[in-house]
Amino acid sequence: MEKLDTVTNESPKMNKLRRSLTMSLYFIGISTVSWFICTTSRRKEW
Repeated sequence: MEKLDTVTNESPKMNKLRRSLTMSLYFIGISTVSWFICTTSRRKEW
């Protein structure tokens, strides 16, 4: 029971951290994909 209580108390903080991490990773992924597409399109034009 004590372990469950500690987990429930830390769950909101963990959720916020997970959300921030997922959002940052998602943004980084989109930026990298867009950059890769731009580089490939430029190479094709060359």
